[in-house]
Formats: sequence, structure tokens, C-alpha cells
Amino acid sequence: MPVIEFIEILNDAGLAEETLMVNVSHPLDAPLDTVQLERDVARIYGMELFERVTPEVVERNGSHGIVIDARAKSWGPNYLQFGMDLEDDFEGDTLYNIRVAYLQTVRNLRGAEWRTAITVGQEPGISTEWYQPLDRVRRYFVNASVGYQKFNLNEYDGDDRIAEYRFTEASATLAAGRIFGNWGEFRLGVETGTGDTSLRVGNPDLATPDYDLGRAFARFAVDTLDNSFFPSEGVFLEANYSWHRSGLGDDESFDQALLGAGVAMSFGRYTIIPNVELGKSTRGDTPFYALFRAGGFLRFSGFESNELSGQEIAFGSAVFYRRMNDITFLPVYFGGSVEYGAIGDDIDTDDGKAAGSLFLGADSFFGPLYLGAGLAEGGNASAYMFLGQRF
Repeated sequence: MPVIEFIEILNDAGLAEETLMVNVSHPLDAPLDTVQLERDVARIYGMELFERVTPEVVERNGSHGIVIDARAKSWGPNYLQFGMDLEDDFEGDTLYNIRVAYLQTVRNLRGAEWRTAITVGQEPGISTEWYQPLDRVRRYFVNASVGYQKFNLNEYDGDDRIAEYRFTEASATLAAGRIFGNWGEFRLGVETGTGDTSLRVGNPDLATPDYDLGRAFARFAVDTLDNSFFPSEGVFLEANYSWHRSGLGDDESFDQALLGAGVAMSFGRYTIIPNVELGKSTRGDTPFYALFRAGGFLRFSGFESNELSGQEIAFGSAVFYRRMNDITFLPVYFGGSVEYGAIGDDIDTDDGKAAGSLFLGADSFFGPLYLGAGLAEGGNASAYMFLGQRF
């Protein structure tokens, strides 16, 4: 094998070469390592900016090197993305949303991105977000977003729903952070916003207050999953901590911690993904607008989306599926889930709810497709259909 003395990356996507070189780990002044070169090429291709990435060993003035030619997608660099949700609880309540987003990539030499998303349906909203790497190797970044949305939240007395509220919320977020290779991220940020509520179902005498929110937050995430929607291997972990303070504009002062983690493991055509989610509010009572929410597909399946809420959550599940075909561009999966957990204001072992689901899924050209049904104890049942990315 020739000794590699230089490495170059050519690209027509408008990125600086240093930005792409962070994906290359092949050593210099060492024999050509074809396995490592394949990994480097895969990482560059995994940025999802290039149609093809082709390496070549060349000789210049008696020295051998590697030239990697990265050709930008002919259908980019701007993309339209679509999504659709449909849920039915077999009791006359149906939730539907249609989403469209416009993503602009490589807005400058450091690879900034700008995404604007619109949702119409029962949870309408609009948001726009700017992601800006600060250095040429994209280790540090700032992220700013503003959004406006409407959603419903239920209030329960035991297992009885006593009210359903309609929330209207506008917020703005500014964060900065650091990327760790292709596996992790840490960020710090602040969020401010305002909202109001209206009563959709329940006693007309129930209060419907306006509110202000203001918090600082820290987030650490690890993600080595090999696919965002139907992974076969890898781990994920996300730890969040937020400080709601009146000095930041919030109506109340309290803290919240949330941890989620899981691992994907495959055995031939079969994959199982056990995961856990733990959340707790401390240093004061959590107001209604900041409660943890749960319910919906694979997260207390059988309940409506965000039907459950509380100051604490403890949830665990095992998702499993089998690949049914060998079509590369349209893999189809059949699977299900077993779920158990509790959510409320002061949960204990007696508050646990069991749930589960069965689903048929496909990783299609338009994004993931799920057709499924969920059942939870107490006779709660729902049918689900999702198509496309959930932004």
C-alpha cells in the first residue's frame, strides 16, 4: 500500500474544505488504510449534502495522497419536507395535522441552515430556526428560533377528565453549544414566551389564565443510531435541566429535570429497542403550562397525544420489529411495543399504567410511514397513521 502524505477534499456545495476534513481520520505518513478511508467517505456522505462521494489515490511529484471528490445533490441545496399525523381514539375524537417545512442548507461557508415549518390541523403553528456553526470545523454553534403554536391539554381528577384546555403560545429561543464528533452535543440556552388558555370542555367556572414563561436550560445528547426512524443499532441519551425563574420572565420559579435513554440491538431481521424516560419538577409546584406531557404512539399508546400530564413521569418501553422484505429503497417492518409507566403530580408504584401497540412501518421516499393501533389499560384505544418527518 502506498504511504499517504496528503489528503484533499473537493466539493461544489460551497463548504470550506476544513469543514469537511473534520470527518476524515485517515492518518498521514502511513500506508493506505482502505477500511478507514471507507469510514471517512461514509461520514462525509452521512452529512446528507452530497449525491456522491468518490475517493481516489493520486501521485504528485513522487508523493501519494487521497483526493475525495464530493458532488452536491443535484436536487438541493434547498428542500421541501412534508409530514402528516392522524389519530383516532374510537370515541369520536380525531387528531390530524399536516406539516410542511422548507429547509435551506449551506447558507454560508460554515454550513449554516435555515428551516421554516408550518403546521395546519388541530395543532396549528409556524416556526423558523437558524443554525449557525461558529468555526470552520463546526464544533461550536449558535441556534435561534421563534415559534407560534396551538395545542390542547387535559386536566384529570384521578382517571376522570374534568377539563380540556386550548393553549395558544408564542416563544423565542437562543442557544449556543458544542458538537462532539458525530455522536453528541451539549448546549446552553434561554427561552422566553407568552401564552393564553381557553376552556374547550369542562365547567365554565374553571380559570383560564394567561401566562408568561422564561427559563434557562442545559441539554446533553448522545445519538449513535444508524437510522433516525428504524434503527438497527446504536444508543441514544438525552439529559435536560431547566431553571424557570421570575427574573427570566416566568410566572413561577421551579426546576425541571428530564432524562431519556435507550439502545437498539438487532439479531438478524429482528430489532429490539428498550428505553426509559424519567422526569421530575423540583423547587416549587409546576404550573399547568410547563407540566410533563405524555400519550400517543409508543409513549402510552392507546391514549390520545398529550392526553396525560403531571409534575413527574417515569416511563419504560420495549419496541420491537422485524424487517419483512429486502427492497433497499423501501424496507417494510412489522412490530409492536410493550409499555409501562406513570405520570402525575406525586407518582408511586400504584399509579402505573400498562400499554402496548402493533404497527406496520416503512422507510419511504417521503419519510417514515407508520400504521398502528395502541391499547392501554382502562379500555383506552387509538389508531395511528404518520407519514413523513415530525419536525
